[in-house]
Amino acid sequence: MPARNSGSAPKFDSKNPRDLLRYFAEVELLLNAANIHDDQAKKDHTKRYLSSQDFEIWDADISNASNNLSALHPEAKSPPSRDPNQAKAWLERQINQLMEDPVDAMVDVGGGETALTRVIAELPLADSLEEQGIRVVVVHMVGPDAADLDYLDSFEDGGLFAAPATLVVQNAGLVMTGGIDEAFASIYDHRTVGRVRTRGGIVVQMPRLICMNEVTKRRLGFVEAYEGKKGADGTAVAFLDRVRVRNWWTKEVPGALFAEVPTAWFPGFPETAAATE
Repeated sequence: MPARNSGSAPKFDSKNPRDLLRYFAEVELLLNAANIHDDQAKKDHTKRYLSSQDFEIWDADISNASNNLSALHPEAKSPPSRDPNQAKAWLERQINQLMEDPVDAMVDVGGGETALTRVIAELPLADSLEEQGIRVVVVHMVGPDAADLDYLDSFEDGGLFAAPATLVVQNAGLVMTGGIDEAFASIYDHRTVGRVRTRGGIVVQMPRLICMNEVTKRRLGFVEAYEGKKGADGTAVAFLDRVRVRNWWTKEVPGALFAEVPTAWFPGFPETAAATE
């Protein structure tokens, strides 16, 4: 395989999303020519040519040691300690570095009192970042229970962390009985959600995946799950559930999100990307 910086190395520019299929095709040709057929080796080679400056993952959730971003993304950056003060200092260092070396970052802040809540209690972080040209996209995952909006309420109260680009995602997987739209009616009509929508925020619905537990208990990514990879327990998701996961991940989720949410709100896709799709 060619060196990462060589002229013959495949390249993908996130400013041109249509190039992604071409990039995959070029990598596949090189893998075949190099007689590389091991799945993990193929993944490693595919990732090594992608620019590390396109997208970073920050796992700032110090309260969740099991189902966090680091469990699925070993490359995720995380605080050196679960101590709240150290986690806050780490997050501040990450933000300061972001100003020196701009890069898209997806941050899982966790729930309750977090490193982020400690920072925004001291200063207007969202407004300050926006003033420096850093787009802040705040994503709130909620269920049908009104209590799920407590975090949104606290962020919105007094504009504590009320970014113009705010996405409220209704998790249909948390609706145990009855119709999904009916279950979320009070959430959609809630005064705080209404305030978010008035200033340009968006409310979307994450489709239900009935076999979600079969994926998460194996600590698999969704692509790994529908490709039949074995999870942490040494087993793969059953065939019919793999079909369900593939349909959910490749059709239902894109249909729910990409049809409603501006491309520029996703990490790795600049504002100009919307015009190229």
